[in-house]
Amino acid sequence: RNSAGYLDALIGRLDSVLAPRIADGSTVLVFAGDHGEEFWEFGLLGHAAVAFQDVRTRVPMLLCFPAARAAQTKLSTHADVLPTLFDWMGAGGWDSTRITGRSLLITEPRAFAALSGAGYPTQANVFALVTKTHKFWLHANGTDLGNVSLDRATDAHDLPVDVTPEVRADLDRALAGYRRTQRSVLRVN
Repeated sequence: RNSAGYLDALIGRLDSVLAPRIADGSTVLVFAGDHGEEFWEFGLLGHAAVAFQDVRTRVPMLLCFPAARAAQTKLSTHADVLPTLFDWMGAGGWDSTRITGRSLLITEPRAFAALSGAGYPTQANVFALVTKTHKFWLHANGTDLGNVSLDRATDAHDLPVDVTPEVRADLDRALAGYRRTQRSVLRVN
């Protein structure tokens, strides 16, 4: 609580200094949490082990820039920051196929978000795909994006779910989108 109070006070000081600059269009402000910390909720303290529970992966992110409409999104990643800023600036000519993020100013909701630990896939070959309704904990078997196995499926609250045909269809849609994105970014056929 002390850390949150201190951070709140710092943001208040930033706001008093930067609010006029944000209003006049000369400053953009981005706040994003890096990761959460586990405090024995799932048997560990900290964040060193690769795990995808919400206590580690749901972090705040706030973008403040002039003339932007207020919007909230259910699924986003840190990779979305630059495409959002490029979109807001009207920047043309940048290669959107070389990054995995997308602009948060797009009104169509994101179908999935991908999560991975540091060094993926060479150090840790586990990753997760998150949809509006599920989180899929996956294991990459080698470097082939087509060779992925499901370790577990959970609902939006990290509770285990059975892999019914509907859950499998959600996973298949997310995997197809993930493979498309990765092939585009990596320029793999």
